[in-house]
Amino acid sequence: MDWGFSLLLFPLHLLGELIKPLSLALRLFGNIFGEDTLVATMVILGYLSMKGLVGLGVGDDSAVFGFLPGIPLQLPFYFLGLLSSTIQALVFTLLATVYIALWLPHDDHGHGEEAHGH
Repeated sequence: MDWGFSLLLFPLHLLGELIKPLSLALRLFGNIFGEDTLVATMVILGYLSMKGLVGLGVGDDSAVFGFLPGIPLQLPFYFLGLLSSTIQALVFTLLATVYIALWLPHDDHGHGEEAHGH
């Protein structure tokens, strides 16, 4: 009966072990991609809002002002990105350490004898 369960549970265990690094990679990719998308959106929004503000006052802004930088709406998100990147590095390191520790052999090493006073 034990061999039957072993044959049944082995593919599930193997699949679970292969999914762990994949889930870490997808989590890290999603967080980095989301942060970069947010910063890029704020850069575009800042540029378009500055162009809109200048366009209201002046007819042709390229002839008068030349190059106009956008409003730096992305600056707060840089600091939020630093905070979230630090947290993600901590979580990634912690989960990777736990996964590696689960793979390592963890025998008793005679600690049972010390508990009995031998």
